[in-house]
Amino acid sequence: MVKGSSRMDKQNTGDARNSKGTVTMTVLQHFMKKKAELKELKKQLEATKLRGEELKAREKNFDPKLVPIMTGDFEGKGLEELEKYCGMLVEMKSMIDDQLN
Repeated sequence: MVKGSSRMDKQNTGDARNSKGTVTMTVLQHFMKKKAELKELKKQLEATKLRGEELKAREKNFDPKLVPIMTGDFEGKGLEELEKYCGMLVEMKSMIDDQLN
């Protein structure tokens, strides 16, 4: 019986080692996955910061004359400028059409 129980003890010890190894690998995989997720989140954060900085730069360089156009307020001077621009585009299109024909 002693020999048999000794064999069982070795087998149980081996199983325990395998079990600890499995747990260690599972924990390691979990932390590697979390590290990859954290890296991806950092990339997304940097991209968001960059887009925010670009938007701020655009706001600073924004032409005040475009505000009525952007807000849809084409009354008064903004409407006149828009009509002139439209007329110029129509004129340019007709000149191009004449050259093509």
